[in-house]
Amino acid sequence: MSLNIIGGERESLGFSSEVYKKSIRHYLESMGYSQTTDSFIEGHHPDMVFYNREVAPGKEFWIESKATDISVTSEKFRKELMKYLISWLKLPAEQRFTLWIFAQQVSRLNRWKSLFENYDKEQIDDWITTNLSFLSDEEKTVIEKQKNQIYSFFTETKITIAPSSKLDIAAEEKKQTSMLSIGRKANLLLKESERRNKLIEEKNKLITNLLNFSYPKILIKHKTSCSLIEEIYQKFSGSQIPPFMFNGGYLYSFCDIEDLSVFEDILIGNPIFLNSSDFWKSNEQEFVKLLNLHIDKYARSRGLKKYSHNAYFFGLKPNENGEFYERRKISYTKNEIFVSKPMYDKIENARLNYVFHRAVTLYTKILWDQSYIILLPTRHFTSDGKTAIEGVNKDRLDRKFRNPKYNRSDSILRLTLFWKYLLFDQHFENPLFAKWFKNFTFGNLESFNVIGVPESINKNQSSIFDLFGGR
Repeated sequence: MSLNIIGGERESLGFSSEVYKKSIRHYLESMGYSQTTDSFIEGHHPDMVFYNREVAPGKEFWIESKATDISVTSEKFRKELMKYLISWLKLPAEQRFTLWIFAQQVSRLNRWKSLFENYDKEQIDDWITTNLSFLSDEEKTVIEKQKNQIYSFFTETKITIAPSSKLDIAAEEKKQTSMLSIGRKANLLLKESERRNKLIEEKNKLITNLLNFSYPKILIKHKTSCSLIEEIYQKFSGSQIPPFMFNGGYLYSFCDIEDLSVFEDILIGNPIFLNSSDFWKSNEQEFVKLLNLHIDKYARSRGLKKYSHNAYFFGLKPNENGEFYERRKISYTKNEIFVSKPMYDKIENARLNYVFHRAVTLYTKILWDQSYIILLPTRHFTSDGKTAIEGVNKDRLDRKFRNPKYNRSDSILRLTLFWKYLLFDQHFENPLFAKWFKNFTFGNLESFNVIGVPESINKNQSSIFDLFGGR
């Protein structure tokens, strides 16, 4: 359970302090800084926490507000500064904040300059030694272990000395000129959003990821001696079998009789030949399932591995020395592109971090009385070329590729055309159950003529969340 006192009593929460904090906020926002938390609400040590994506992406700026005349020798201030130093040292280097102290006025300015402008190491050492008594034994150990890092804390700390009125004047001036001010950034964002939404009225073609195809006009229904599909898989375990659907003791398939002869030990009587269109109209859900089972078999016959519902990828095997190399395929452009790529550690070159696989989701859908295969390019990650990386680790890797460089429409279109070419345009012969493949014909991606094209967006486009300092 946490104790959260909103508006608790401390020296920086008086009326004059809150007015001063308002001026600080005004000043920082004029330079593009965005506030994330406030001690008045969250009750944390810094008075305010800010973030600026343009100045220092990922870094927090901890603000200490002093609405009074303060001295660097003040016991209360020395205790606070030592507390900031310990908090800073305890954080990993990449997560350390920048302390920014705002003061209405300071005493003994030369002393401040020796610590925060001239960075006099002797003065800093003396200051630390003098104030060690404020620390616990554990905190003293932190100081001792990271003594060399202390100087960085002082060099990175920012000091701004100005009364509220001066901060407000400076803020208003910066608002007029700074491209980073929140107001100017909001106006630019509004104009950019309007530009992106605007359509240019000209003829264009919208290409979809719907691949039209034709299925056989006749499908076979054959009674079997099995009551469960598991019996069939058990009986033919280790054997190559053609695609089929099992329902109510009957086997359904688009395969030829010759292809289905592998099941002769369980087939009873003569086959029943059904009209595919009639079967679709009376059993659309079962019909689509049957089509998907055939497309699944087709994809795996082309060398793809299935890793989830209707999603496929090309695996990657190491060579005899245990080394992984890119697996490449010829694209529709006649150039090779990788389908599986080992990603090695940048420091330890011999250590495999993961394998990046281009992947595709395939499934059939009946639209406008026409059958389509939906081609949806995606990504897959494995630890060794075959073992899937799941959960938060997969999400962490996938986030690297969720950006305009990979997700632009033209990139997705190129990948869709690549998968179409690889799976459905290239000549393919399978010695096993070869006849049923020929019963399917694959066409082109469905396209529509439209009027209106969007304004172009450059590859470095940012989301609204990013523009306002999101992480």
